[in-house]
Amino acid sequence: MKSLTLIAAAMLISVNCIADTLDVCLQGCSFNSVRVAINAAKVGDLIRVAHATYAETLIVNKNIILRGGYSGPPTWQRDVKKYPTIIDAKGTGRVIYV
Repeated sequence: MKSLTLIAAAMLISVNCIADTLDVCLQGCSFNSVRVAINAAKVGDLIRVAHATYAETLIVNKNIILRGGYSGPPTWQRDVKKYPTIIDAKGTGRVIYV
């Protein structure tokens, strides 16, 4: 039983080690839409969203980390007061569905 526990723990560690970081900003990033980045993300990935207003509705249907408040490229400094990130559904209903 102990060996099974160690194998399971090793698998959890390896899954966490292969998580990717997906960057979202209006220009110069791999993604310019938070929704598209969420769709492309794998379980455990981090999505960094640069300061801007994004007009979209989001559906989060997997275990990911979604963070706003970044300066954007090239430094990706995080300060939620200095670099506000806004998701605006433009009055169409909820902004984020989880």
